[in-house]
Amino acid sequence: TPTPTVAAPTPVAPTEVVVAIGPGSVARYRVREQFARVTLPNDAVGETLELTGSVVFDAKGAVQANRSKITVNVRTLRSDESDRDDYLRTESLETDQFQQAEFVVEATPGLPWPLPKEGLVAFQLQGSMTVRGVTSPTTWEVTARFSPGGVEGQGKTSFTFDKFRMKRPSAFFLISVENNIRLELDLVASIQPRG
Repeated sequence: TPTPTVAAPTPVAPTEVVVAIGPGSVARYRVREQFARVTLPNDAVGETLELTGSVVFDAKGAVQANRSKITVNVRTLRSDESDRDDYLRTESLETDQFQQAEFVVEATPGLPWPLPKEGLVAFQLQGSMTVRGVTSPTTWEVTARFSPGGVEGQGKTSFTFDKFRMKRPSAFFLISVENNIRLELDLVASIQPRG
């Protein structure tokens, strides 16, 4: 008697895909400044590991903006100068009142769907960023390398201090500060199909 064959179950397409930020991710700012005691200008760089968030896609690859947000604890940003850190916390970012910066992801132009299993991809994260209680449209340029189950990459954006009504640093130890803030996100994320 021949053994009956059992058909393999048909794979069920996920109803959503969650790209979740994980350990090893870093948020960073860069601002060109000129110190009074230094001959040449340099980049002020501050970083924090305290960022969380995810981007949720539906079955067709559309971003679910109401569930897609990246949050950075700006109170924990640290550079190599404690005076600079104190000034940013008290004067520019006012972190006692506004501890977090948030970016709500609304679209990902240039990102293929389904998400790649491997390879390098350049795309954008478009959405609304809130700093100091001020919300403004913001676009990040992202380069990311995909692998099965995960993705690593860097996003960059820049803007002037007045975009979020921030006070441009001016202190006794500074001659000048360029009116351009460059932000970077070094992202390590998992890719989780669900449903």
